Amino acid sequence: MDQLRRQNLKITRPANVTVYSDNDVIADVTDALNKFILSENEAGKNINIINFKAFTNDTGLAGKTIDVHFYNDVIVPISDNAAMVISTANELKREGILSLTFGTGVKASVAQDLFTNLVIIPIPFHIPVQVSLPAGYTPSANSTYIILKIGYILSN
Repeated sequence: MDQLRRQNLKITRPANVTVYSDNDVIADVTDALNKFILSENEAGKNINIINFKAFTNDTGLAGKTIDVHFYNDVIVPISDNAAMVISTANELKREGILSLTFGTGVKASVAQDLFTNLVIIPIPFHIPVQVSLPAGYTPSANSTYIILKIGYILSN
């Protein structure tokens, strides 16, 4: 039986509370191209993402949905707080979009997709992602973060 593997990705927003408009990107302060890092023996294999979660310390995201765009190769990243553009130049690299909605109240910092099944065959040693917001929001504080967690199984 295949072993479940896990990867975490922390995206730290810039230190501002600038409003995000509908379909804007949330990108990391140090690397606009967010990516899950893989080991050398995982590259080029089918990566079947079977569960997907997100955590945040940004209370402004309570009840909000984020779209996580998965790619199989390096793309030109879109900067933080810029409009998400689905470029035809990346259509062969695009693997899919998973949407997560953060809870409200005591569950405001957690979002989980229970029935994920997205297969990616990454070319480099990482899975590039871009995070966008279907509906804009106002960050609750300077430099908040989102942690994305994937659970996956490898196959040939």
